Amino acid sequence: MEKNKLQLEYIFDRVSTRSLWRYLSTPDGLSEWFAYNVRLEDNGDFYFQWDKNSGEKASVLEQREGERIRFQWHREQDQNACFEFVIHHSELTGGKSLEVIDYIAPEEVADMEHFWNNLISRLRLSLGAPE
Repeated sequence: MEKNKLQLEYIFDRVSTRSLWRYLSTPDGLSEWFAYNVRLEDNGDFYFQWDKNSGEKASVLEQREGERIRFQWHREQDQNACFEFVIHHSELTGGKSLEVIDYIAPEEVADMEHFWNNLISRLRLSLGAPE
């Protein structure tokens, strides 16, 4: 199935990179906003539990401490079909933003934008960051 690259960017000026990174890259942090529960498996994979009865595994394809983390769902066969969090810093303004990159079916663009906007609102709430 063909996937389109969806890129969304959110401003996070009043949050430390360290705090934001913890919420993007650790089971405890991800459990606060991304999934019902997240745990790290012995083999390094993440298990994302959506509710009491369902969940799925993802592998970390790339990680640069404090900068970016890329996950791939085990259900996806395409190496390029992943989702990624990237923290950007503006030298000019001193600001910080979070870029979300996801690979989705063409007909899912509007739904996935809404999905990510809701998740990022939950992340902001967990971090105590303003909208």
